[in-house]
Amino acid sequence: MNYKHLFYFWHVAESGHLTQTAQKLHVSQSALSAQIKQLEEWLGTPLFERQGRQLVLTQAGYIARQYANRIFHEGENLVKQLKQGMDGADLVIRIGHASTMSRNFVEAFISDLVHQQDVQYRLHSMTPDQLFNELANHQIDLALANTNVRGSDKQLWQSRLLARQPVSVIGPPGRDIERLTDTSLRNKNWV
Repeated sequence: MNYKHLFYFWHVAESGHLTQTAQKLHVSQSALSAQIKQLEEWLGTPLFERQGRQLVLTQAGYIARQYANRIFHEGENLVKQLKQGMDGADLVIRIGHASTMSRNFVEAFISDLVHQQDVQYRLHSMTPDQLFNELANHQIDLALANTNVRGSDKQLWQSRLLARQPVSVIGPPGRDIERLTDTSLRNKNWV
């Protein structure tokens, strides 16, 4: 992967505009567009779709932006630590959360961190399997999940119920959603 292409994509993903990003990065709009096109070809999927004059992320683009955020923020931290030295006053807590969890719920849950001056946090959304793999590999410090903790080794994980989140089932009108086990409700659209 060419990380310069990813870097350009990251900046365009943040602004949503090729022209503004090209001016900010001091490159031509056509060069910037070509770099992103090469990244899309290499990944085998479009990262943006046009809506009027604005570029909007596709689902693949949204995922790529999450990874790019982590990659380039970690790069910034590396430079800061190596140039300025380790600062014991700044603590960075890496929190992973299951992508199926409500973003509002997660942000409310960690709201106390936001107001602390000497603590920074990185919030990473991922699948439950990625979540526990990253926890096992010490890539994150805390995992927030809304599924049961799986694994054969009971000593590997410590899990505790911290909060409950309300869940609603929303479906087509005229259906009795009180009895979701009814076979007539199978293959219907539900949220």
